[in-house]
Amino acid sequence: MYFSARACAFTNEKERALDDLERAFQVKPVISMPFVKSDPVFDSLRDEPRNRELLKKMRR
Repeated sequence: MYFSARACAFTNEKERALDDLERAFQVKPVISMPFVKSDPVFDSLRDEPRNRELLKKMRR
């Protein structure tokens, strides 16, 4: 799911990327989520409200 989210973010499919990120976080939050903050592929999602909410969940 994380890599699917990367592909979607790369092709600017923001909603699908965020859907996949949320699913990835639910399945394996520890493994894939730290990279969301630093991976430049996700730069297009930085200002999205859903992304900000997901990042807040990750910090908990």
